[in-house]
Amino acid sequence: MLAILCLCLAQELAAVEVRLAVDSGPPLHGSVSLVDLGLAGKEALEILPGDPWHWRGRDGEWQEFSPPAPTLVLNHGSSLRVFPWEAVRELVIPRPASVVSGQLRFGIDPNGLRYSLRQPQHGPCDRALLLLHGSNMNAEAYLRTVVQVWPELAERFVLVAVNGEQPGNSRSHLEPAYNYTYVNFMGRSRYRGYPGSERESPALVAELIASLRERLALRQVLVSGHSQGAFLSFCLLMHFPEIFDGAAPLAGGLLVQCEPSAFDLPSLEKLQRAKPLVIVHGENDSIVDFVMAEAAFESFEAAGFPWVRLMAAGGGHSFMHLPFEEAISWLEWMLDGDRLQLESFAQKQWRRGETRLVDQALARLEKEGRLSGPIAELKQELERTAAEDFAELRIASGQHPDRPWVDLYLDCRESFPHLIQTTEYPEIYSHLQNQHQILADHWFQEYRRLTQLQETVEARIQLSYIVDQAYASTWYRMAKRWLKEE
Repeated sequence: MLAILCLCLAQELAAVEVRLAVDSGPPLHGSVSLVDLGLAGKEALEILPGDPWHWRGRDGEWQEFSPPAPTLVLNHGSSLRVFPWEAVRELVIPRPASVVSGQLRFGIDPNGLRYSLRQPQHGPCDRALLLLHGSNMNAEAYLRTVVQVWPELAERFVLVAVNGEQPGNSRSHLEPAYNYTYVNFMGRSRYRGYPGSERESPALVAELIASLRERLALRQVLVSGHSQGAFLSFCLLMHFPEIFDGAAPLAGGLLVQCEPSAFDLPSLEKLQRAKPLVIVHGENDSIVDFVMAEAAFESFEAAGFPWVRLMAAGGGHSFMHLPFEEAISWLEWMLDGDRLQLESFAQKQWRRGETRLVDQALARLEKEGRLSGPIAELKQELERTAAEDFAELRIASGQHPDRPWVDLYLDCRESFPHLIQTTEYPEIYSHLQNQHQILADHWFQEYRRLTQLQETVEARIQLSYIVDQAYASTWYRMAKRWLKEE
């Protein structure tokens, strides 16, 4: 590493910004240069004991210094910091990844994140797809897999693969592994984290992508992460919706600080709900249970996210066996609205009886203009089907203005997320939800606490409170299903 640093420094005499991590204390940012370090003619940054060494002080005068041990010196702000080399854990020299059509390039962000970047063969592209790896993995491997397995998809995006900032259990030095951090990141939620948690992976990745958006003039950025990267994908979409335009988490779960109920800033919530989200999970996943995907979907659906989709796959946890390309294509259609593709998709889903997907596709087409021809006829058929369910809902709301009515309303909202908005029922339900939510939040937090203490019976009682008394809350369906499963 030392020789590599010297080669980088030798390219110019100006100071080079670095990120330094030592055994104690947080990472430091500063600069090193040939002039300041007196490296002319030297082959390494390491300074041996007794070797006279010169540095320029703030007064511009050169001073001599003979360190007692191998030493690294960092210009930190207006001060000079000296560290014994044995205490240095990491020395990062940031450099932006170059952009070459059809070729993989590497970069290091000023915040220390390492990333890979590939521009399509045909040249510049204004859309990017961010790939996030699983635990103890390398993002570059995912990028190479996408290029090899889904080459057409790779030509539609600038592919960016970001490694976590924490070293993982590497198989060898040729295959470095990394991990993300996010468990304590509270971001823009109503919760507060520990000191330093605001600099975990979500903030670092968001900084990097914001910089790339500007440097590459990107119009759109999608994010898709697998396993550990899926948890991070949820974080990025919910805490930084101004940077990410859609997400496809694969085989992961939703942290409590990323739940829709964790946010109370109206402008942020409005932006979150405008983003398409497809949750992809294998029903036979033995690593992250499929129930995590169902719970995440129910949270978003209960919070009124109109562009959320649950894509259940028959496989397990492996990235290769999940419908990755199908998920990304759906995000593209929901954002860019290619008319022919959307019309074909809507017709296909209608034949399958997937009214939710038809409703979403038609709503997206209507944003582009009036419907005509066969697709207008499909809209009429969908409206007739919805009208039948809404008629039952009208009867139930008059006869049973409590839980049975809510169950039927939730079924209608899941099947027709956009058409239901043309009725009076969302407003009625919202009024009832406001009455139930505070108690439901309390009972759900108690359920989580008691579960951690392994007090199963008491925990189930908290769920029963939600089902019986807070059936219009966002936790109702989840609590009802968990009681049935347990």
